[in-house]
Amino acid sequence: MGSSRSKMADGDFPDKYETHTTTTTTTTTCGYNEAYLRSLPGLLRVAQIGVGLIYWIVLAASRCVNYPGYMITATIFAWIFTIIIFLLFFFMVADKVTLINWPLTEFINNILWGVLHLIGFIFVLIGIIRYCRWFGNFLQLVLSIAMTLLYLFHAFLLFKDGVIVVRSQSSTVQT
Repeated sequence: MGSSRSKMADGDFPDKYETHTTTTTTTTTCGYNEAYLRSLPGLLRVAQIGVGLIYWIVLAASRCVNYPGYMITATIFAWIFTIIIFLLFFFMVADKVTLINWPLTEFINNILWGVLHLIGFIFVLIGIIRYCRWFGNFLQLVLSIAMTLLYLFHAFLLFKDGVIVVRSQSSTVQT
């Protein structure tokens, strides 16, 4: 058998071969957008979170809530989703996730929560008219309309900024 000699056995490994090592490090910084907090959309989100917290505490503590399951569920879900959207924009996560159309997502959420709070406002109003209980329901009435206005005003601002493009269909007739 013939002997095969490897290059490693020559003893010239350290002299004739170079070894390169490349190390790649990635640093992720968790920044926050202070300008968003000072902008009108950011202030509206903070107001929605603050008033929403007070609203669901009032609903949970009140003994005279019409349709309590709907009212508390809608309020808490709106509050949680508002916090999530606020945090996504405040910590600039929404800028990194480009797969989602964030203005349209915000618009749909604002319309949804505004309409659900409007329905809650109607339930509170029915309770006041039916049972004449102003004392327990007045704060609920004020907070439900405040939440409705905050969400719908935010949706209006997004609409005004061109989130939803309304296209008019025009046709040309050739003669």
